[in-house]
Amino acid sequence: MLFDTGIRVSELCDIKVSDISMRHILIHGKGSKQRLVYISKTMRKYMRKFEEAKKERFKRKESHEVEDFYFLDQCAKQLHRSRINKILKEHCDNVGVREEVRCSPHDCRHYFAQKQLRNGIDVYSLSRLLGHFDTQETTKYLRGLEQDSILEIGRLHSPLNDIGI
Repeated sequence: MLFDTGIRVSELCDIKVSDISMRHILIHGKGSKQRLVYISKTMRKYMRKFEEAKKERFKRKESHEVEDFYFLDQCAKQLHRSRINKILKEHCDNVGVREEVRCSPHDCRHYFAQKQLRNGIDVYSLSRLLGHFDTQETTKYLRGLEQDSILEIGRLHSPLNDIGI
């Protein structure tokens, strides 16, 4: 979900079951601001699997014993950012990510932003998805793009591409 939505780890921890609909998630961001992020078809598929596993895991607990947060620890309590950091680090180690490569939830956010930019999203839309107050904060993510990537984005989204001349 971090890779697919670009949300902050604190926002991930604060997602409640009631914040999720079929097509989007209500995110409670910094400064008590709320925004919607999309749920892609791929993410929806994994969410269904996760929800089934979660239901199976806590089937012997009374409903009042299971907190209303979407992501829970083994005791059915809200999952905290420190545990998410550990989970991510464990998975990075398991798949052989080089030690010199940082592996944090915020790196997932950077990956999301740069991938969206490479895919041609405009900075304003990306800014809204990331929950930034203005596009100045979002432009920091442009720094990591190589010149070749910027040229390719321009080529893919040239105004002349859709003109039949």
